[in-house]
Amino acid sequence: METTRFRACRTVPCHSLGKHRRRAVAYVYFLSTTILVSVIGLSALMYARIQRRSAQGGDQAMIARFYAQSALELGFAQISLDPNWRTNLSSGAWFTDQPIGDGTLSLDVSILNDGDGNPDNDPVLLVGTGVHGLSTHKMEVTLTALSVKGGLVAAIASGKRNLN
Repeated sequence: METTRFRACRTVPCHSLGKHRRRAVAYVYFLSTTILVSVIGLSALMYARIQRRSAQGGDQAMIARFYAQSALELGFAQISLDPNWRTNLSSGAWFTDQPIGDGTLSLDVSILNDGDGNPDNDPVLLVGTGVHGLSTHKMEVTLTALSVKGGLVAAIASGKRNLN
């Protein structure tokens, strides 16, 4: 009787214990694989998100550079259109935070004294600032009067621009 009683208390037969262990190992393996795939997927999503933000920041910097260049071009236009610009326009901010596209541009002008006693031939420093999003770009150019041509020459990048 004790033997039957012992068998009656057991809930799992001896021959089925191996099946439960195999199922448990398979379940743990499945969960581990699922977690690993999830971590790899989330990492890929985070990487894509970082790349997208980086690309947006690069676009903003490029657009800010174009806005700064536009500010300089507006300064060149002011100088080209007004033959008496040295008397009509003073040093300082010619325009500040002018809206353009999704950003702003500004132009600061400084007349540099070269000490030759002739203020009409003093070099002029133009500083263009472009802002787009979180990016700010400053670009500057110095205009120097040439006595031969009587005009101003601006060296931009590798080329020269003649302003009369």
